Amino acid sequence: MDENVFSIPLDVKKVVRRKREARAVREVRRFVKKRTDKTVKIDQSINDRIWERGAKKPPSSVRVRIVDAGDYVIVQSPEKETVSEKEFLCEECGKKFATEKGLEVHISRAHGKDEKPDEEEPDEEEGYVCDECGKSFETKRGLSIHESQSHGDEGEEDREMYEDVLGGSISDAKERIEEMDDPDFELLLEIEQENKDRKGMKKFLEKNLN
Repeated sequence: MDENVFSIPLDVKKVVRRKREARAVREVRRFVKKRTDKTVKIDQSINDRIWERGAKKPPSSVRVRIVDAGDYVIVQSPEKETVSEKEFLCEECGKKFATEKGLEVHISRAHGKDEKPDEEEPDEEEGYVCDECGKSFETKRGLSIHESQSHGDEGEEDREMYEDVLGGSISDAKERIEEMDDPDFELLLEIEQENKDRKGMKKFLEKNLN
């Protein structure tokens, strides 16, 4: 882990008072960027030093320690303990890093793999899709119920029963549906649209879906 200590002059007197703190931070970042092509991270200890006398009165100079943490450098106060006395070694190339996160980023970028096993990926935006008919569902349970009712043996029985219910008049169908304990309005609507596609029946089924 490479370290260097510098005293950085902060030329902020010509800047309006309310902008001096921001200018001081930019001066620190600009000084460090001239010495590295890596990402520069300003530690809170430097911000605390600049803000010590208030935002309008930053010091005329600030001493910093620049720590090479692998894929980036950390700018911190020399008085602060080193980010990590432990070195994290890349087993692929032998490069050392000050932080475990730095090692993880290096492995991912330099060697094209993650140090830790991938966690279970979240559900895709389209949700859970039925392989049989391509219909999409927000939850796995919804897909499971659909597959059971629409594509399983039990689903075929329900479909035949619902087709019989919807085969009569709208008023008869409504009465029979209302007598059911837990009708599948989604499947009923699907069958209605496939067969008779009656506006009044569809409106009744859609109302019960909401």
